[in-house]
Parts: sequence; C-alpha cells; structure tokens
Amino acid sequence: MSKAFYDVHQTTQVRKVTHYCLLGLIAYYSLQKIRKLMRRMGDLAGVEIEPEQQTHLLDWSIEQAGVVGGGVPGGQLCSFMRWAIF
Repeated sequence: MSKAFYDVHQTTQVRKVTHYCLLGLIAYYSLQKIRKLMRRMGDLAGVEIEPEQQTHLLDWSIEQAGVVGGGVPGGQLCSFMRWAIF
C-alpha cells in the first residue's frame, strides 16, 4: 500500500468519524429539546406527559455510553420507552 493511498484512506476515515460524531451531537441536542418542550407542554396542559420516575430513568439511561436519547411515548398510557442508540 502506498503512503499516498494510506494518507487518503486515513483522512477519509477521520472525516467519517467526525461526521458520525456531529450527527450524534445533533441528535442528542434535538432529542433533549423535544423532551424539554414536551414536559413544558404537559405542565401548561396540566397533564403528566413524562412522569418524574421516568424522567429520572431516562436521564440516567441517556448518560450511558452509546445512548443518544430517549422518550416516553404517550406518557402514563404506555409502559415502555423508546431509545435512540448509536
């Protein structure tokens, strides 16, 4: 393998990793904003969209490696959570 080919390959790999990291950050902050706005909407409507117990569980889960975000679809009506994992 020539040095020039190796250098191009390494640069391409770094760009791919940078691209995926950037997408992960965008997804993380987008999902956090959605959760914040959903909680606000629930507060204004007097409805518990994301119960406190699930908020603690989601916050803890999102801190784990590889997890970008999560949410509670339907609030109290559903007993499961959705996850976005890279």
